[in-house]
Amino acid sequence: MDGPGDSPFAASNASSVTIPALTVENRAPGQFVLHANAAIKIATKALIERRSNDGRWTAYEDLEQGKGYRLMEACSDGDVPPCRTLAAGEVLVPEPWSGYGCSAQCNQRCDKNAFSPGAHRLIVSTCDDAESRYEGLPFEIPPTPMVLARQRAASNVVRATVVRLDPRRAKDDGEVRSADRRAGFAVVAGTEKELEVDGRSELLKWLRGQAGFEDGFDDTRRKGCKSDHLVGFLLTSSAAPGRETTAEIALDFACNYMTVIHEQGGRRETTLSFFERSRSVILGIASRGLPLDAELSHLP
Repeated sequence: MDGPGDSPFAASNASSVTIPALTVENRAPGQFVLHANAAIKIATKALIERRSNDGRWTAYEDLEQGKGYRLMEACSDGDVPPCRTLAAGEVLVPEPWSGYGCSAQCNQRCDKNAFSPGAHRLIVSTCDDAESRYEGLPFEIPPTPMVLARQRAASNVVRATVVRLDPRRAKDDGEVRSADRRAGFAVVAGTEKELEVDGRSELLKWLRGQAGFEDGFDDTRRKGCKSDHLVGFLLTSSAAPGRETTAEIALDFACNYMTVIHEQGGRRETTLSFFERSRSVILGIASRGLPLDAELSHLP
């Protein structure tokens, strides 16, 4: 009697399994990781397709003012050649898609820019045969850029720290990353702590949610409130080994608004939103992360 390993049927099944030369992985909405399972020459201009209500997929034709979505690691790469060879085992983490049309990746100077929520997928083709396509699984661009920024900040996080911030020492721009600032606010010396795994999981779950935030941000509401009781977080993410990005978060518990600065490809993108609906949740997370902070523990 044949053993399990001697079955001709099992051998036939094993031999029929084929691994594609390229695998497209979604690590966050619009953030991709390409894995070359064999040497392959790919076209650096890829397609982003959107699924309509009737289930049909249609590619955008005007991304980045006609340049399209390009498979490049950073916007500083300059002119991108039409083709690129990946060696077997090579990993490519291209600059993410922003969810916008005109400023899809690098162009930040657009006076007419449309955000595109909904189901999408990435299509990569080989250089020698445009009909040879590698399709990524569908991913969802959320309803607003603020939700997208929070979801990306909460994706692939490998480390998170919490700190108290000084509301009297703020820089409005927050354009330059600094070890002693979070989203433009000065760190109170000696208060930074690394979040434990449970606290980090709670924070990321809160950031990914949508119901606890108001994303139609009213700047007059923020300016009419005096900032106080500030807490900051620094999130370090890694889409692939050695490919780290950071997100800085500043929470104002007096005015219940949040600043998120996400660093990507050498650029810092800022979004603002109110969190009054979920204030008790994030106050609990911050208080547990800084258990010796008497002020936080007594906030209503």
